[in-house]
Amino acid sequence: MVTLGEPVKTATWTVIPLDWRATFPQQLFPKMTGRVELAPVDKAVTRLTVSGMYEPPLGKVGKELNATLMQGVADNTVKELAEAIAKRLEAAVFAQAKKGKET
Repeated sequence: MVTLGEPVKTATWTVIPLDWRATFPQQLFPKMTGRVELAPVDKAVTRLTVSGMYEPPLGKVGKELNATLMQGVADNTVKELAEAIAKRLEAAVFAQAKKGKET
């Protein structure tokens, strides 16, 4: 489950806090606290960055598993989240542009 906080905006970027946790079984997976950042690169390109941190569950065993296996899984999961957000944003921008052309 992903929970988004209130966006923080300036003239040039937006940061959205997020919490991400497994829905079942929660005790076997870490809770990630992070943020989504959007910043313009130029008029047609926006940079999307997803970053965060987590504490592995299960104490010492969890830390050892994280070092050998789970860190790579976590990195791939965050990459997939960033790609999913990017696809949704692109679709929303495309739909908005299409709607603007129709009116």
